[in-house]
Amino acid sequence: MTDSHGTFSFMNYLGTLSPLKQDQLYESEWTCQSVLRSLPPVAKHMVLRLLYVDSPQTIESLDKWARIEGTAKHKLALDELFRLRILIDPGSERGSMSGGRTCKLHPTFQHQIRHSITESTPPEAATLPP
Repeated sequence: MTDSHGTFSFMNYLGTLSPLKQDQLYESEWTCQSVLRSLPPVAKHMVLRLLYVDSPQTIESLDKWARIEGTAKHKLALDELFRLRILIDPGSERGSMSGGRTCKLHPTFQHQIRHSITESTPPEAATLPP
């Protein structure tokens, strides 16, 4: 949970949590905003591009977003988004054997970020999970 300098890393900690705990955290609009703000720029850009896309996208189509010189950063961003379960593979949830790997934003995370962007009223005060 600490980085190379010995400091606590919120994103590393989040990546160690079980999928159930991550799902519970993503129910908080505040948590989703913090996660989005903490993402590397390329990952943040991917989330915002996918925010209003409801259908699963192939990894191959997302790979086309990157220039050749940005391929390494693009791959790292994808890996981070999958590790944090911000991007999920809907085929693996249903056991589907589609031709290529697909992904979509975590539905709760997507809803919370959409809500925080489009609502004109501030979110309610955060409550801590039990």
